[in-house]
Amino acid sequence: MIHNIRLDLAYDGAAFHGWQVQPGLRTVQGELARQLSRLLDREARPTGAGRTDTGVHALGQVVHMSGLSADEAARVIRALPGMVPEDMWIASIREVSPTFHARFSACWRRYEYHLGFKPDVFRRHLEWQVPGTLDRAAMETATARMIGAHDFSSFCKTSSLKENNHCDLRHCRFEWSDDSAILHLQADRFLHHMVRTLVGTFVEIGRGECSPEDMVAILAARDRRFAGNMAPPQGLYLAQVGYAAEFDDPTYTAPGSIPEDKT
Repeated sequence: MIHNIRLDLAYDGAAFHGWQVQPGLRTVQGELARQLSRLLDREARPTGAGRTDTGVHALGQVVHMSGLSADEAARVIRALPGMVPEDMWIASIREVSPTFHARFSACWRRYEYHLGFKPDVFRRHLEWQVPGTLDRAAMETATARMIGAHDFSSFCKTSSLKENNHCDLRHCRFEWSDDSAILHLQADRFLHHMVRTLVGTFVEIGRGECSPEDMVAILAARDRRFAGNMAPPQGLYLAQVGYAAEFDDPTYTAPGSIPEDKT
C-alpha cells in the first residue's frame, strides 16, 4: 500500500527565494526535498498548498509527500521535524488518506498582511513599514467593497492571468492596533500577487491618493493598470489552508501502517 504524509509547516521567508524549487537558489520546497532525499536515500519532492514568493512567510503552509512505503512513512514522521533548518518549523506531521492532495484538496486559503506604522529594525523583514498617518475608515470601506465573488483580474500579475480569474473573497478586514495592522483575507482561491496588490491599493486609499469608491471601477476594469502599486513581500503570510473534514481527521491511520516507535 502507498502511504501519504501531511506536514503543517511554518517558515520565515526572508532567506528563501519562494516556495518552488529553483536551480542554485534556496527555496522552501528545495530545502524539504533535500532533507527528504537524505532521509529516504532517493529523490523526493513534496507538494505544497500554495507557492509563496520570495520573502513571503507562512504560518500554515500545508505539504504532502506521497508514494511512500509504510517504513518510509514512519521514518519521515519520526525524523523529519528534527532535520529542518531553524527558519522552518513543522507544526504537525502525520499520515493522511492516499487521496489527500495539499493543493487540489484545499477548499479555501487564508492570508495575513502585516503593516507597521513606525520604524522597527527588528521587524523590517516581517512587515511593511508604512510611514505617516493612514485614513483607517477609508481603508475599511474599501475592504468591504471587495467581499464577494468577483473577477479579480485587476489585482493579478498580468502574465499569470487565467481563463477564469474569479475568486470568492469571503473575509477581508483590518485588525488595527496603535502602531500596526493586520489585513485578514480568506477566499476559495487567490490569484498571483492578488493580496499584495490589494494591500498596495488599500494603502494608497489610506494616503488619500484614491477613494474607496474607486474600488468598484478598478474591479470592473479587469486590468492590472487600474489598481495600485504592489505591496512588498515581507508583510505577507500564508496563514491557513482549509480542507474538508475527511482530510482534517488527526486520528487517521492507514491500513498496514507501522506504529511510531515510542521508545
